[in-house]
Amino acid sequence: MHFASAFRLVRNASGCALLAGVMLGHMNGEPVRFAVQGSVLDPSRTPIAGAMVTATPQGRAAGRSTHTGQAGEFAIPLESGSYSLHIAADGFRDAVRTVVVGDSPVSPLEIVLSVAARQDMVTVTETANYQVLTSSSTRTSIPLRDVPQSISVVTQDLI
Repeated sequence: MHFASAFRLVRNASGCALLAGVMLGHMNGEPVRFAVQGSVLDPSRTPIAGAMVTATPQGRAAGRSTHTGQAGEFAIPLESGSYSLHIAADGFRDAVRTVVVGDSPVSPLEIVLSVAARQDMVTVTETANYQVLTSSSTRTSIPLRDVPQSISVVTQDLI
């Protein structure tokens, strides 16, 4: 037997075993589950580790969550149905994808998150015990000739 033939046999056998397991589970009344899997990347195609991936069934408020691994990979086992896939990571804009899980495995997803706009917030707090220094001047009604002045004459000999 050639290598290619042996590979096809193993691949077909594993596919049949997977299908048999799914059908057996479905026949026993257990819900069919397939893993939605994929990877989360930044715009330069670098994996994003630690991103939160949440699959929420349509019409529901809560779902299943997982975090991406070091290579940005994730896998969430889901029953058949339509899901909203929400991906969030610090420093990136959140992404939302709709995924439909049917009777066959979903092909791996590749989700590229765009970089979020930088937003800084500074909060300054101070107690109310500070003082504001002001200066003021007033104008009087006394004529300038009556205001005391001192004039000294310096001769050239003194300079």
